[in-house]
Amino acid sequence: MKCLASQAKSEAEKIKWNAVYNSTRVILIALASVLTDKYGYGRQKVHQIIRSIEDRADSINKGYINLDDLEQILRDEYGIVIQ
Repeated sequence: MKCLASQAKSEAEKIKWNAVYNSTRVILIALASVLTDKYGYGRQKVHQIIRSIEDRADSINKGYINLDDLEQILRDEYGIVIQ
């Protein structure tokens, strides 16, 4: 029998990951929509971009790349600031 604290932690983790999944999904759908509707990107290019984003996010999650470092590079080298 699982302890209640362990079960609550498991439920909290599920809620957290569902929020992350849903947020990521919203961002990728919005990005794909903008790229196709506003900038004329085709199916193949949008798929490549999404795969690249997923790969970069995986590298961040695995600790291969630091998110703060990427943000600093965007700011310093490209003048891009994400609010």
